[in-house]
Amino acid sequence: MVRPQRANGGRKGPARPKLGPSAYLVLGFIAELGPSTPYDLKRAVSRSIAYFWDFPHSQLYVEPERLARLGLLTENQEENGRRRRLFSITDAGREELRHWLESPSREQTEVRDLGLLKLYFAGLTSPERIRQMADEQIALHEERLAEYDALSEEMARYEHLRPHQVPIRMGYLHEQAWLAFWQSVIDDPPVTNPRTGRS
Repeated sequence: MVRPQRANGGRKGPARPKLGPSAYLVLGFIAELGPSTPYDLKRAVSRSIAYFWDFPHSQLYVEPERLARLGLLTENQEENGRRRRLFSITDAGREELRHWLESPSREQTEVRDLGLLKLYFAGLTSPERIRQMADEQIALHEERLAEYDALSEEMARYEHLRPHQVPIRMGYLHEQAWLAFWQSVIDDPPVTNPRTGRS
């Protein structure tokens, strides 16, 4: 007789909770920073992974509570002063984080770029506007490169932050590729559509 499989893959114990990337982001930061408030998390995110992982920052206030209910974090509120809520990671939280880190990443990179979306329809506008669009994008990507320079310099001052410089390296390559791409649009612009009446 074939025994039915448990919903958690046949392993004993409770099923692993369904968590999204923002939950693991919270677990990871609290594992690194120690006891943290949602504001601490927001500040840390804005100076690091916000450059390559976009999500509503309101989740940094919602996720810690949910993870505490799941037993992956504990919550303590200060008795005096601002009565801040401090969240700490539990052993179960560290185990869940370890499992996520060791599991393969199978999702393709998503690209949602407004400049590219406009460029798709660039044949409906003028050659002057296409060059202007490319110049605008080059300025944006040069600005981001300058931000990466400052961020990398800050991280280099602290030994424990040096591993975080590795994703920033990908950021550099990403921005340099965008700069090369938009320069190619200036050098070899798309042909405009004569039916629009533009030339």
